Amino acid sequence: MKIFSFVLVALISIPLLASAAPNSEIAGPYNVSSDVGLTKTAYNVTVNDPKDKEYYAGIYSISIDQPALKRYAKILINDDGSTPSAALSSILNIQNIDTSEREIDGIKGTLTTGNSSFLGSKIPYYEASYYPFKDTAVLVISNLPKKNTLKLLDSIHIEMINTTEKIASI
Repeated sequence: MKIFSFVLVALISIPLLASAAPNSEIAGPYNVSSDVGLTKTAYNVTVNDPKDKEYYAGIYSISIDQPALKRYAKILINDDGSTPSAALSSILNIQNIDTSEREIDGIKGTLTTGNSSFLGSKIPYYEASYYPFKDTAVLVISNLPKKNTLKLLDSIHIEMINTTEKIASI
C-alpha cells in the first residue's frame, strides 16, 4: 500500500512540476509579469533594454520565443507617449483583420486579429495595445496559438519600479 501511495503522489506531482509558470521580467523602469500558459522549458525570454535610446528608439521589449516552432510574442513598451509602430500588419500582408476593444491589464485597449500566409500555411496574427501609464504605450504582437495569446493578454501586468505613478484610466 505504501508503494501505491508513493507512485500516486509521484504521478500527481510530475505534471505540477512541468506546469506553466508566470514570467516576471525587468525592462528599464518597468516590472512586467505575464503568463503564456506554457512550461518554462517551452520558450525563451529575451529582454532588450534601450540603454542607448537613439539606437533602440526608446522602446523596451520583451520577447517570448519558441524558435523551433517559429512562434513568438513581443511586448513593446514606449515611454515617449507614442505607440510602437503597429505597421507590421501591412508589411506581413495580414488578411481577415478584425479589431475590437479588449481589457488588458485592467485598462481599455484594442485587439487586432488576422491571418498571414506563409508558404501556403495560415499563421495567426494578434496585435494588442493599451496605455498603462500617462505617456507609456504598450504593444503586444503575437503569432502564438490563440489560447496562449489570450492567456498572455489576460495575465499581463506592468508596474513602474520606484515610482508612485498610478495606472491611468482611459
